[in-house]
Amino acid sequence: MRTDRVETTPAFFRGSGHGRQCRRISPCRLMDSRRKESYSLDSPEMLVSRKRRAARNALRALSWLAARRRKTRCVVLMYHAVGDSVHCVSRDAFEAQMSYLKEHARVISLDAILNGQCRHSTAPLTCAITFDDGYAGVYEHAYPILRHYGFPAILYVTTSGLDRDRGERFYTIPGFFPGEPTVTWAQVQEMSIEGMNIGSHLSNHLDMRGLRPDIGMEELVRSKEIITQQVGAPCKHFAYPFGLFNAQNVDWVRKCGYESAVTVRHSVVADNFDPFRIPRMGLAPRDSFAEFVGMLRGDLDYLLVVRKVRQILGLV
Repeated sequence: MRTDRVETTPAFFRGSGHGRQCRRISPCRLMDSRRKESYSLDSPEMLVSRKRRAARNALRALSWLAARRRKTRCVVLMYHAVGDSVHCVSRDAFEAQMSYLKEHARVISLDAILNGQCRHSTAPLTCAITFDDGYAGVYEHAYPILRHYGFPAILYVTTSGLDRDRGERFYTIPGFFPGEPTVTWAQVQEMSIEGMNIGSHLSNHLDMRGLRPDIGMEELVRSKEIITQQVGAPCKHFAYPFGLFNAQNVDWVRKCGYESAVTVRHSVVADNFDPFRIPRMGLAPRDSFAEFVGMLRGDLDYLLVVRKVRQILGLV
């Protein structure tokens, strides 16, 4: 007697037709393929290339299998600029990503993650959305889309980089994308009123590891006070500039009264996560829709293993 097989894997883990339609051969990949043709198939360069590709594919496969064994995943997404420049995730790409999350994920606030909602979630995918630096495109492009889908988010601002209505929104700010305009405090206040959480990214966009304790603490306190004054709500959350920090920096953040800090370490949020070392998965302008879906599904989870190996070898 024939019985039809029932697919029990959630649609989120199976991917989507939309993702398959978006696969394209980029000019860079085409150039790489032509460059490889100039190598002999038995050359050292080709042998190393094949070994690296095989290792990467094996790690991706193991990541995918490990992710499928988990019934739920909790991730924090990291964006910077949204818009039309080379530094930005395009508005259309951001819209497609948010549309996918609306269909396949439960989007919650960072506060909800801190309160343990990920641990008790039965959704295949739970995620939070974050933005770093404070670029104008967050207000002009991302914010309307987030409102349309009813998604909470948090914007980490470097307070010295915000234009105080001087009209010069394209000046170069150390640590920022060159020429990328920033939001104004008026725009930050509007987003805050509508539910956008505003966190700190220091007063100046600096590598905290090289700061003296008094300077580092001053940066943390000043930015916290400015944000609280500007938006009329406590500033409770922090993002390490460049994602760089050490144990001493973590201690500063805790002592300055912050409740959490996010990193750029690629990983899911574990049940026993450290609130001052929250991992995030970053989205770059060059990432395709298929890569976005694959990242959420777990195809890139091997990056955490690679990082740990590099740490053991003293390469990071």
